[in-house]
Amino acid sequence: MPRSVLWFRRDLRLADHPALAAAHEMGDVVPLFVVDPVFLRAAGAPRLAHLAAVLRALDDELGGVLVYRHGDPADVVPALAAELGADHVFVTRDHGQY
Repeated sequence: MPRSVLWFRRDLRLADHPALAAAHEMGDVVPLFVVDPVFLRAAGAPRLAHLAAVLRALDDELGGVLVYRHGDPADVVPALAAELGADHVFVTRDHGQY
């Protein structure tokens, strides 16, 4: 069965998630969150604490299978896709400046 990577960025929900729905149509889905060092340097403690809590909740909803990686997403996402032999990478469009 084909495998896809779903890169969670800002849209950290499961309900009504268009990229997740599209990924599931393709087969098995590996959920990914990339901890970008640029974001870590820019975010304050309250924002990081909130992000950690939201990611824990998301991982719980996913059954503990959320994959965490640290680094530049431009490198990390394709590397994980290659490592897994993923056929597709799905992501929700982000209109923010970051």
